[in-house]
Amino acid sequence: MLIDLKIIESFKKEHQLVYREFIKKIKNSSEQILLINEHHPCAYRLMSELKQPIIDKDLILRIIIFLEQNKSEEHLIVSETDLLIPQTETRNETLILDKISNTDLDNLNRFFSFSQENLDQMWHSFVSIIKTITFVNITGKEHLLNHFSGSNSDVFGSIHMSRNTNLYNLIECITHESAHHWLNLFELSEGGLIEYGWEDESYDSPWRQDKRPLMGVLHGVFVFHSVYSVLLSISNHLDDYYMIRLSKINGQVLQGFDVLDSHLNKFNPLGLEFYRKLKSNHKKLQS
Repeated sequence: MLIDLKIIESFKKEHQLVYREFIKKIKNSSEQILLINEHHPCAYRLMSELKQPIIDKDLILRIIIFLEQNKSEEHLIVSETDLLIPQTETRNETLILDKISNTDLDNLNRFFSFSQENLDQMWHSFVSIIKTITFVNITGKEHLLNHFSGSNSDVFGSIHMSRNTNLYNLIECITHESAHHWLNLFELSEGGLIEYGWEDESYDSPWRQDKRPLMGVLHGVFVFHSVYSVLLSISNHLDDYYMIRLSKINGQVLQGFDVLDSHLNKFNPLGLEFYRKLKSNHKKLQS
């Protein structure tokens, strides 16, 4: 494992301290259930909203009511609430809550069964960082959303994705967003991996037409390496479409390595160590 998954513990403890202090301060009659829900993604959004220069009291109240009425689960669940899709970090697009159908529920049950039977414990530990999925749409861009997924740093543990509940797309998107979560935590715990990694948006990316910061390219390489790894492990199950997609993802990761290789002087020692291990791991997958 490239990232020690234990790094999540200090992050959760820090959140836990400030969240518990807040809940005790408001003296809510539902304190017990609010404390049970201390690691629900909406609890993380609550703490983020309380840090804003101008606090939206109505939003704070909505989040608290939601936490009172929705018990946190240990396993991944679908959550149909706009509280998990704040309209920030969306590349100027408006995310619209999308309701799931009975067919989608059947596909999700198939995903849970398949993943239990065919994916190893390492993968399950890796994606356990995700607690909720919310399905979304972007009006006018439905044709671009086949593999769309995203997450927001203010709503830790939550992801949103287009309502493509194909088995392999669910595996791809959940793995993809889990990888973003872990790399964000790694950056946070270590104080960064690349000098001015997010500031200088002048680098080519295999996944975007616009120029990207170098740290964004590294994120792309890491998350799609993670996707490639899990899909390769179940390649005997993949249909023709996903076999072609598997090859495309590999090609994009290799292009990403080429971009990063040209700028290794920007990495700090820890970042360089991480990058070299990542590249080595990907090379092993191809042997």
